[in-house]
Amino acid sequence: MLVAWHIPAAYEAALTNPVVHTLEHLSFVAAGLLVWTQIVDPTGHQRLTVGERAGYVALLFWTGQILAYVIAFATEPLYAAYAEQAERLLGLSPITDQKPNGFRNFTVLRSRSSAVWPNVATSA
Repeated sequence: MLVAWHIPAAYEAALTNPVVHTLEHLSFVAAGLLVWTQIVDPTGHQRLTVGERAGYVALLFWTGQILAYVIAFATEPLYAAYAEQAERLLGLSPITDQKPNGFRNFTVLRSRSSAVWPNVATSA
């Protein structure tokens, strides 16, 4: 879900159309609930073993990491809406503004993944 919404056409559509923007956020919430239900297993169905949950978390982590790498190491702006802004915060170029956001995602993903591992291990 996260990768799909970072495709430039989808991202631009969410920026310009309030209905698409709302759909974007609803899809993030729905996907997040489905993911956490599998990882934490609040109903105790144990559809996934601890190892499968750890693999699931690792797959999600690396998918996010690859997306963050694409954003951080891009050589040109990925999103036209930002590249074409007339006024820029602190006068930064679009690519200079984009790169720190990719690197910020590295940190966010690592901290979230670290918080998940205790839940995976204790919900077996």
